[in-house]
Amino acid sequence: MKIPGYNIDLENAVKTITKNSYKRIVLQIPEGLKNYAFTFVKYLEKETRATIIISADPCFGACDLVNYEFKDLDVDFVIQIGHTPISEIDNFCIPTMFINAESTLDVTDVIKKAIPYLTGNKIGLVSTSQHVHIFPRVQEILVENGFEPIIGEGDSRIKLKGQILGCNFSAARSIADKVDMFLFIGSGNFHPLGLLLSTKKPVIIADPYTNQS
Repeated sequence: MKIPGYNIDLENAVKTITKNSYKRIVLQIPEGLKNYAFTFVKYLEKETRATIIISADPCFGACDLVNYEFKDLDVDFVIQIGHTPISEIDNFCIPTMFINAESTLDVTDVIKKAIPYLTGNKIGLVSTSQHVHIFPRVQEILVENGFEPIIGEGDSRIKLKGQILGCNFSAARSIADKVDMFLFIGSGNFHPLGLLLSTKKPVIIADPYTNQS
């Protein structure tokens, strides 16, 4: 389903719920998407007739699970929105689905605004899971402006190429000795600061939400 700024594949969750006849569902939502909590609930209840419970606690990542908190409440299924799964975390006492929230924002302008701040030739591309899918467009713009974009592979905890977590910068470290600096696509200073400390390379932020670099 689409909400302002994001595409969230709740349709896939509906298929799983229907196939397994799940009746009692817990929904985990990150703070930035909590305004749409009842939009998600209304859609899921309409499509599945299941009872949807919203976890009001903050959700900080795919490792921040609610399985054991709800295991005695007859919950059949957990849906965590906004994060990608971590392969080594599989001790779910309640079946859990991770659904990424892919940004639908056009990054063309903000990447072009970042160009004057880029130095050197080889630019490492990194982002959170919300923006990794737009890397091809970013690569096109960088190449058109004479840069060589490089995207790294993360370790076993990282689902997507070029993806970084607040606790894991392996995708960036894997190419740190091959790039002159990093271009981070996303919002806030938390991830860029961790990226800087982890790689010791300059970082430019291209924020598609504020359209500023």
